[in-house]
This record gives sequence, C-alpha cells and structure tokens, in this order.
Amino acid sequence: MWLCALDDSPGYLISHGRGESVIIWNADTSLVYKLPVHHDGFCKSDLLSNNIAIPSGQNSIEVLAINQMMSLEKRRTLTIDSDEGALMAVKLLSKDTRVVAAYESGCICIWDENVVLHRTQVKGSMPTCLGHHAQRNEILLGTSSESLLILDADNLTQLKAIELTNPGLNAIALRLSDSRVYATAGWDKRIRFFSARTHKKLCVLQIHEDSLNSLVFIIGHCGWSLLAAGGSDSLISLWDLYGDAGGSHQNP
Repeated sequence: MWLCALDDSPGYLISHGRGESVIIWNADTSLVYKLPVHHDGFCKSDLLSNNIAIPSGQNSIEVLAINQMMSLEKRRTLTIDSDEGALMAVKLLSKDTRVVAAYESGCICIWDENVVLHRTQVKGSMPTCLGHHAQRNEILLGTSSESLLILDADNLTQLKAIELTNPGLNAIALRLSDSRVYATAGWDKRIRFFSARTHKKLCVLQIHEDSLNSLVFIIGHCGWSLLAAGGSDSLISLWDLYGDAGGSHQNP
C-alpha cells in the first residue's frame, strides 16, 4: 500500500494498493475520488505537487494531475518495450514533464513528455527503488544487490556506487526539511542513514523483525523531523536521529 498527503491540498490523502484503485480521501476518511488501475506488480506511485505517476499494466506509467475538484486528469501514458520486464520504480523529477523509471531488466530511463531522453542499464542486479535529490541533481537508485547507486539526474551517468553490508533495498527517503540526510529501507530489517552530500553512512538502526517496505520523513510542529518506517512484520517505528523529539517509538 502506498499512501501520501497532498501538500497542495491540506487534509487530503491519496492511496494506491497493489491490484487496487487510486483513491483520494478527505480528513474524515471519506472517499472523495476513485480511479480503477490495473497493476499487480510491486512498483509504488509517486507524487510531486499536484502531479502523480501511477504504475499501470506490466510496465506502463500513467501521469495524471490532481485538479481543484479533487479528481484526476490524465496527462499521458509512458510505455516501454515489453522486453524490459516489469516496472519496478518511478519518480517524478519535475512538476511538469520529467519522469525517471526503473525496470526489471535493469533499464533506467528518463522520460520527457512521451520521449525517452536518456537510458542506461544496471548490470548484475535489479533496480528496486528510486530517490531524487533536486538540489544536488542526483538520482538515488536502490537495487537487489549490495550496491546503492548515485546517478546524474540529467544524463544518468553513474557518479558513485555505495557498497552495503547486505543486499536489497525497498525504499529511499530524503529528509526534505534540509535535504542533508537520506535513509534507506533494507531487506535485512535495517534502516541506514546517509549524508546527502558525501553519501557516507551515518548510522544503522534495527528494531524490525522482517524486511522494511516503507520510509517517510515527517516534519513536526516545532520544526523537528522524524522518520517513520514500516515493515513486513506489521510494525511502524518512529525515529529521531538527533534526539529533538525524544527518541524512538514503535507501534504494532
């Protein structure tokens, strides 16, 4: 299940479950809008401003806009050759046109409108998740191997490869309050924090008993930032890296 708050429309949430519809909810948890989407893979949707990229079919991407009536307007469909396998991850790079997509074959593409601007191939592993650091113009690419790759967001040139202790990442989250730190969710049950500037590992956290699936940074009323993590063990944990909000918390 993918769930995200609409920053441009406070009080509204948008959700998309595997094999389920895209739904917009209001603050009373009432259904406002529902769009049937067929996608049985593991790719999560992505939201930027009032635009949303939704996985569809085997390897297509539906790019839609959320209008003032809280409904979705289709803008375009991005479809690659079926030889590239299933769509694994998608990330909106700009509010208007650019989208980066990762496919099962290891193919990584940057789309602009309906055209593939740049394309590269990851060898020896399968892409699993994407992150984007807009200020540094970098794409963060998690894989099924022990490597976290840093790519140039303009042309997909590999800038750096970070070696991990154990293989497999399911999610990457950038702390948007200052864009100085990002976190990864590992198959090995661990959360890893990295410096966004040097990509050096800052710390490793473990409290979950199964692989981690979701990460999101939350900005509190006093300006402090928490990281929320969800795992296959049905546990949700909250982490405060610098102790501003009083440590870590967990709920089953």
